[in-house]
Amino acid sequence: MKPQSRMLIIITFVVLSFLTIVFFYFHGMFEDNPPIVERTSTETTTIADQTSTSAEIQSPSPAVNTDWKPLEGEFMADSKDARVLWKHEQAMIYVQNLQLYYTTDGTNKQLIYEWKTPLPLEAWLNGDYLLIGAQLTEDNAQDDVSSASGAWLAIRIEPAPVVIEDTNLFFGPHEVLSIRLTEEPRLFLLKVRNGSGFSEEAFDPSHDGWETINRGTMDASAPETSGTTPDLHVLTNNRVFLLPEGPTVYSFLDEGSSIVYFKDPHYLVRRYDGYELLQVKRIPFLEDTPQLIGQFRNQAGEEFMSFLNYELSPLPVEPRLWQEEWQAFNYRTFTHVAPDKLEILQYEDEIPSDREAEASAESVTAVTTKYPPKFTQFPTNGLTWIASRGSLVEYEDNGRIISLSWPDIINTEEAELESIRSSPLQNFTIKNENRKPYTTFSQSILEWRFEEDNTNAAVPQELRDAIDQLYREEDYSYAKTFRKIGTTWFVLIDRHFYQYQSGALTEIGELPVTVTVKIGEAAGGIGARDFMRWQGSWIVTDTEASRVLKLNDKLEITAVIYIPTPYKLTLKGQQLQIASTGLTWIVDQNLNRINVKSQGYQSTAKLSKVDYPNFHEQEWYYDEKSGITWYYLLGSLYQVQEKKKQYRSFYLSENENMQAHVRIIPYQDEVIVLLDRRLERFDRQGKRLGTIAFPRSSPDGIYDRTTQGENSYILDSSSDNLYLLQGYRILKIHLGSESVTTLFRQNYADLGELSMVDGKLYFLLHNNQNDRYSHNQDNPDGNKSYVTEVIQIDLHTQAVQRSITEGYYEAMTIDVDTNNQPMFVLKSYN
Repeated sequence: MKPQSRMLIIITFVVLSFLTIVFFYFHGMFEDNPPIVERTSTETTTIADQTSTSAEIQSPSPAVNTDWKPLEGEFMADSKDARVLWKHEQAMIYVQNLQLYYTTDGTNKQLIYEWKTPLPLEAWLNGDYLLIGAQLTEDNAQDDVSSASGAWLAIRIEPAPVVIEDTNLFFGPHEVLSIRLTEEPRLFLLKVRNGSGFSEEAFDPSHDGWETINRGTMDASAPETSGTTPDLHVLTNNRVFLLPEGPTVYSFLDEGSSIVYFKDPHYLVRRYDGYELLQVKRIPFLEDTPQLIGQFRNQAGEEFMSFLNYELSPLPVEPRLWQEEWQAFNYRTFTHVAPDKLEILQYEDEIPSDREAEASAESVTAVTTKYPPKFTQFPTNGLTWIASRGSLVEYEDNGRIISLSWPDIINTEEAELESIRSSPLQNFTIKNENRKPYTTFSQSILEWRFEEDNTNAAVPQELRDAIDQLYREEDYSYAKTFRKIGTTWFVLIDRHFYQYQSGALTEIGELPVTVTVKIGEAAGGIGARDFMRWQGSWIVTDTEASRVLKLNDKLEITAVIYIPTPYKLTLKGQQLQIASTGLTWIVDQNLNRINVKSQGYQSTAKLSKVDYPNFHEQEWYYDEKSGITWYYLLGSLYQVQEKKKQYRSFYLSENENMQAHVRIIPYQDEVIVLLDRRLERFDRQGKRLGTIAFPRSSPDGIYDRTTQGENSYILDSSSDNLYLLQGYRILKIHLGSESVTTLFRQNYADLGELSMVDGKLYFLLHNNQNDRYSHNQDNPDGNKSYVTEVIQIDLHTQAVQRSITEGYYEAMTIDVDTNNQPMFVLKSYN
């Protein structure tokens, strides 16, 4: 081959090789950096777990159009074309090939986030924050996110992009109906489909996670939308309330509603439908964090005020709250220290929320007119104000320091200044002891059978199963009375009356009987103990109302007889015998009384003795005078005559407050059986003498509000009075006249056990019941102080005198010093 030909071949080979290299180089550049477009058509995708990462990638970034604007609509996460979501000069954030990138110069790019599988995405930009939603499908849902429809990602762009939120929610971009953006603060407010209705969800980049701002529209129909792209609107019609105490409140007007936002004293973003927020004030609380109260106007032009919480409670506008320095005792009660008086403004607890008022078609004017505020004043003329600290207001009175407590003033029934002013406690010592464990004791009693069911025959399991399907018992056990009449079962569940036949449970109706609820660790019903069918009518013992009813087939009352605690019906020929407390009543078919006789005794010859280990103090008593052993066991009172080998028992019912215990008290020629709502009187031979009832009142110290002195009593033989602590009150029960009066009442206070010295009644009082739970908690700032009051009531004049000392004490004993004055020993427990 000629040298020229050989050289030509070599040159040709080099040129072709060079062209091949150039071709593949530019082809690779095109694959890495396709042209930027705004959107592509949606593709069917599947979902996998998303991963978040941060890494520097040294490869070219896409070219940027100089006329860029925010991307709108849906695009795919695996788009080959770069989807730019944010751009500033040469810096940009974009999605390409399942990856979210950031570049500062168009050359180097950083991986912010990566999706593992293709997903439909939508993105919204609000200032320096970018919100990206990915639509999930049922085919791709994982077990731990099976209820999620959307995967949401939030990016803070400045100073450098970082993922601040990555979560799955019940909605995705396809469920978004509209979006509202706010600029100060930066908020994303999304109205989304929620079941058959909709709700509103807010994402606040400065807060942790998402918040529901409107929960009241779950049952409302979701509005129709004209297209697939959610309506986007920037809210600019806003008000900013700069409070002098520090917190800033933002209110955004949108479609006739206010979206209210603040972060102090607590976080809140909430839509108040149909209301415009006019003004805001910070209200200090006596013993709690200050709260914000707002004045609103609805679309009818009606104005009211309400604390800014998740629901509004329309309170009549009181200008003085806005003009003067008032403090809140709670959300319904406000206090004010004026130069010559103490003032209280109280609203009713029953004021409905705005939603409740709307549901009952009541206007704001109707609600505020129905529940006007109550003003109370306590003159302080002659007293010199010293200081206010928490709930205490201190004055000087002729050189003496006295204290007035707002809880005492507000919660004491028929309060007068002389009965609520406190002086420093004198003549006392303090002891700290280990708390003694609560103990019960054992006694030998007649063998007894636990009543699992109140029934006259064995209850079939299929009947139990049918009842359990209707009445599932968790924290409440129903009062159930079973009776088999012929071949048919009937059951009374609280007031609901059923027939069970051929495997079917059919409700007959509701009986007009009383059901008392007993409350302890759980709650339970106490109801009618017996019923029967007699001559075409129903006969029912309305045990808790102390009466027997005759009902027709419509369950209407046709006859009634009042009998103390009737509990058992027995048919004897044409007469009906009714067992009650120590008595047997005999009536005819119209419940007319024929005779009343004392309940008979039964032989104990065939009954053995057993030990019962769970008697509480005073539930068992042996009377040496009569030889009768008395004891109370699971609702029944037993009278046992050991020498005569006979006994009788009858049903008494149970305490409403299960933390109280039945007490058997010998008193002169009587034996008193004391329940928490009535007492039964017997002579020493066991004959019933009568009943004195004192039903529990409302509000009541019960369940976790049970006072520490509950069921404490003093029996004063010199005056024939029994003083009983029941809930928040002390009752004076005169045994001679059988009258019951309230000697003292202070609601929501913790009252201690009663003591009596020299004609005066004493007990401890804590005016904040929560102190019993909080006094042992850490108090590093010392911002919570505790006080204990000693209350003295002169039983002759009924005058109340209060003494106060700092600290929390749970018990008190009283001695007498050398001057015959009471000396108090206050006890705290480890």
